[in-house]
Amino acid sequence: MKNVKDVKFVKIDDSGSVQLDCDGDLYCMDVWEENGEILVDWNQYIFFLNNSIDIKRKKFQENSYNFDVCSSIAVENYINNLKNH
Repeated sequence: MKNVKDVKFVKIDDSGSVQLDCDGDLYCMDVWEENGEILVDWNQYIFFLNNSIDIKRKKFQENSYNFDVCSSIAVENYINNLKNH
């Protein structure tokens, strides 16, 4: 899976997940605080191997570069959202 080129913050949804537009595809990351630390992980963790979209999403999420870029943007917007509320 190639590295993401363009990531844009979309919104924080009602469940608290940060939605990101990654090269035109929507991905969600969960961001939360625990023991004074901010943690982040992909929202989707169940993939159906007979579904081509799930396989594409799984490969995207397994790419450490994509995780680094997306998690940085997710955390930044999570923090900014906290400051504004």
